[in-house]
Amino acid sequence: MKMRWLMLGLAALCISSVPAMADLTALQGIMDGFTVTPLGNSSIDADTDMLPALVDQYWSIDGSGGSVSTLVVSLTAPLVGDGFGVFDYLNTGKNVQLFSDGAAAGAQALLGIAPGGSVFVNFVDSGVDFGGNLFGFYLTSGNSTLYSDPQFNPATVDHMYAYRGNGSDEIQLPGWSSGKWTTSEYLLAWETGVPVPGTADDFTDFAVMIESVSPVPVPAAVLLGFLGLGAAGLKLRRFV
Repeated sequence: MKMRWLMLGLAALCISSVPAMADLTALQGIMDGFTVTPLGNSSIDADTDMLPALVDQYWSIDGSGGSVSTLVVSLTAPLVGDGFGVFDYLNTGKNVQLFSDGAAAGAQALLGIAPGGSVFVNFVDSGVDFGGNLFGFYLTSGNSTLYSDPQFNPATVDHMYAYRGNGSDEIQLPGWSSGKWTTSEYLLAWETGVPVPGTADDFTDFAVMIESVSPVPVPAAVLLGFLGLGAAGLKLRRFV
């Protein structure tokens, strides 16, 4: 009986993490806009190519030891408080800012995590120690702080989509030379309000490209796999 309720609870968790279909036309326009080849026609589809809901909540830095974030667009006016940054997977209160108020498109920040958990930004020790090489992203806008892990957001709404490069498109981000959108680079697209079906600007409030990182599925994904629900759960998109 306990297992039955656990399975029902996990199924409900998957369903609640799937948002109502949003119009991502404007987000597609952003991706098309920075695509050099094929010109103005990104092979990444904003409607279908986002990572599954249980995969994009937490991340780790790859073996290079550092991850560069490049601000693509910031339509929020302006970023307030801590702006954009990372938080420790064990404690949202442990966070480190990457971009502050007024950061412009093309701004870059280098994130590194030492073996002991010390978090470095642009080679400077932030003074904050994480529990390890595992973190989520946050965005502060107005009086609200939104997280890549929806459980910390109001009404557990998912406010971030992540898109992985496929190694074929050539892109050019603001202020930098062009290059391949590789499979170790991800576009994080944020919606600061509650995603509303039928609007044309969903998930275009803030967009940043991150590299040399890998998504780490949440432990719930592993449990779902043991219950035989993993494949279905990981394919669900986020709808509210």
